[in-house]
Parts: sequence; structure tokens; C-alpha cells
Amino acid sequence: MIQDPLTVELSGKLLENTKSGIVGQKYSIIITIKNSPSDHPHIEHGIQVPCVTVRGPLREYSRLYEEDTPGIQLTDFLQPENSGQNSCNSINLMSCPLHHLVNNGSKGSLRPRSAIANKQLPKPVLQITFTVRQVGDCIFETVLSFPQIGRYEIQVVLENSIPNIADGPLKVDIFHPSIRKKSLGDLLRSSSPQASLKDVPLEDSVDLISRIGCRGRAKGQFSNPQDIVAFPGRILATDSNNQCVQVFNVKKNDNDLQFGCLGRLAIDRGRLLGQIQRPTGIASMPEKDQFIVADYENRWMSVFEMKGKFVSRFGMGKLQGPKGVAVDGKGKIYVVDNKASAICVFSTNGRFVGRFGSRGVGEDHLAGPHFIGINSFGHSVVSDFHNHAVKVFDSTGQYLYSFGCNGEEDGQFNAPTGVAIDPFDNILVGDWGNSRVQVFDRQGTFLQCINTSSDPLYGPQGLSLCDGMLYVADSGNHCIKVYRYDNFVTNVLQVE
Repeated sequence: MIQDPLTVELSGKLLENTKSGIVGQKYSIIITIKNSPSDHPHIEHGIQVPCVTVRGPLREYSRLYEEDTPGIQLTDFLQPENSGQNSCNSINLMSCPLHHLVNNGSKGSLRPRSAIANKQLPKPVLQITFTVRQVGDCIFETVLSFPQIGRYEIQVVLENSIPNIADGPLKVDIFHPSIRKKSLGDLLRSSSPQASLKDVPLEDSVDLISRIGCRGRAKGQFSNPQDIVAFPGRILATDSNNQCVQVFNVKKNDNDLQFGCLGRLAIDRGRLLGQIQRPTGIASMPEKDQFIVADYENRWMSVFEMKGKFVSRFGMGKLQGPKGVAVDGKGKIYVVDNKASAICVFSTNGRFVGRFGSRGVGEDHLAGPHFIGINSFGHSVVSDFHNHAVKVFDSTGQYLYSFGCNGEEDGQFNAPTGVAIDPFDNILVGDWGNSRVQVFDRQGTFLQCINTSSDPLYGPQGLSLCDGMLYVADSGNHCIKVYRYDNFVTNVLQVE
């Protein structure tokens, strides 16, 4: 016999007022289970922890993929430690708002993307699962956070029960702060019947914080900037045609960022030891307080201290034309050899370890790769410039999958360049020919574009993330653009 479901009521600022919210804000809600667990013998006392899931934007299409990590039971980590129940299996896990979390109880497997490598990727329906804690008898609390504009649906699920949510199903419209006075629904209704989130003006979904530098040869000016590495309080940028590395400081005053040029590092241009000829990629080795510069014309990698003092070089005789560079969590250095269409791997001390990748037009081949990022699984994410795709390899250099194809639509590329990996393994790609930055989840599903129509990108190259900001080497505009990245990926507050 089917039991009557427990009645669930929600309360909170977001739900009690206008049933609309702002991208990036966090909203605390209270979940009250009205029926007593004793009325439902199939619900054991102390384990009726709700699972709160938010789906949206509901106006977009859905495309779900298997995760390449073991499946996780929601009840393994949604049971709060202070709920009075056995929490020995509890995992302190924070879910990513832009990743699909599926409670299938089985191990997921990574599927090669050959079937979709040459197809446009539809926009996904985001599924966000939030951590819940118990704050009283049959009273629970969670914090909602929404990663982008759109309409979301809030669902509360109790184990072995079909929820009965008061006034449900609950739907909320999420806006960007700059369009609070005109809702997203108004924008869509005022457009054509085929209007979508893509038709919303670029400024309504992107915060351009600052533009650093301009074209020139003086202090703080650029001529074809190639790559950036950003630290808290400091930015290093390779200025390719000016043959130098420039340094900028970052100061935060009352939530306002200010940038100042500290000048060029004292590195001579040339082909001798300790000099640079055509700097391209740059990466940091924070444990050594050093950084690495790829020198395309000198065909080697140079290591400097943060103040510009030369330390060492490596890659001589192994590299034909180095471009992007990245350092993984174990200190291994990955260098994109643009001319050889391969990835060379070096140890921390510069010893050559090996290479992977080969020239070609196949899914597992590379053609003029530019930049590389390393995700938390040790996978190499490489921008394949001439194949108009992004290729992903495992920690041993074996091909896993690719995504993207030549085109101008969402999820397509025209000569991809810079790569950055955010804390949730989402992939940011500089789309050089289309003059934009695109955001994907870690399996290549398109999530969002980053650009503004008032000051658009022109040939973006290297990317760097730091403190919720995205730094873009805007090579065609000879400057660095700074965007607020938390409009697209918002950390879910982990309730202690």
C-alpha cells in the first residue's frame, strides 16, 4: 500500500518575497516537515534528511552525461553531522552548481565524445544539489545559490517518499543585478517567439571589471599580449612583441579592484642564457616562488624568480616552438609544443619525462595546439587551434575525448586558444576567431559565453582565474580584460 507523502513547507527570503533572485547571491531557506515521522512507519527516525535539488534554466534543452567519477549516493553526504544520526559515512562534499549530480548508485564511466565532436552542443538543464543540515525537530536548513540567469525549479525529496511541497512546484526567476528593473521574462516576451537566453544583451550577463593597458611600448602598454598568470595581489603577463614580462598589482578597496603597473621585469631580450626573445605562455610554481616562461623563438623554457632573476632553462633540443604551459598538482610541467603538435612533459627540475599527442586531423590528433590546463583529475585539456576543438588526455597522455567543431554557434570554435580550469573543473576556452571566451563543464557541455558588446574581445589568448576574477589576454586590443567570473560559477556555501 502506498503511504501518503510527507508534507514539506519551505520558507526563506527568496521564496517569501518576490520569488525572484539575483545571480551569485546566496539564499538561506528553512525546510519544515509537517507530518510526524511516527505517522510513517517506513521512515525511520533520524534519517529523513531531505535532498534539495534545483533545476534550471528551464527554458533550455537538457543533455546529461555520465560522470567520470564513481557515482555518489546523495544520502552519503546529505546527512548532517549534527542531526543525531550515525554520520560515519558522511562526506564533507560541496557540489558544483554547473555539474549534474545523479544518484544512480552505480559507478559512472567516461564516454568518448566522438559521437558529438562534430555537433553543436545544446545548452544543458543545470541540476544543482545542495547540502542540508538539521537545525531542529523536523526542521532543516540549506543555502541556495544560482549560477546564471534563468528560471529555476526547487525540488525537495525525502527518502522513500514523494514530496508534497506547499504551493509547489516552486519556481523562481533569477536575474543579473543590472536587469533587476526589467525581468528576464519581460526581455523574452518583448522579443520574437524564438527568443532565448542567448538573445539577452551581453552586458546583462557579464561584468567587465577593468581594462588594463593599451597598445604601445611604454610601461604598462602591450603589443600582442599572449598569456597571464594571476596571483592574489599581482598579475604577470607575457608581452610578446615587446619581448618582456609585465607586472601589475591588484588592490581591493571596499569591494572595488584597482590595478597599477609595476613595470617590466628586468629580463633582457635576446637569445642568450637568461634572455627572452618571444615570450608566449607563462605559469607559476608557487611552492618555489618562481614562474616559467615559454620562449617560442628560443625554443626553450626559462625559469625566473618573482622579481625577474634568472634561475634556469630547460627544453633545449626537445621543443620546436613552445606556447602554453601548465603545472599540475604534483609539480610536473606540461608544455604545448605548437610547432610539433605535441605536449612535452618535464619534471619540476626541468628533466624531460616524455611527450604525447601527434599531428593530424583525427579526434586524438593535434594541429597547432596553443594552450593547456590541468584539471583536478590530472587530465590535460588542450586547445587544438587548427582542428577547432578541445582535446582531453588522461594523466598518462592517453586520449579521452574531445569537444567542439568549427563554427560560430555556442559550443563551436574558430581557432581556440587560452584554457583555464576553475575550482569545479569547468573549462574556460578563449575562442580566438570568434572573439569570445566560452565556458564548458568538464565533459564539454556548453554553459556560457563571456564577452561584452560595449568593449568586445578581439582575439583572446591566455586566460587566468584568481579570486573570482577572470583575466583575459586580449591580444587584438593589446590589453588585459578583467571579468567577474562568479556570475557564471557560484560557490555553494557549505553549511558547517
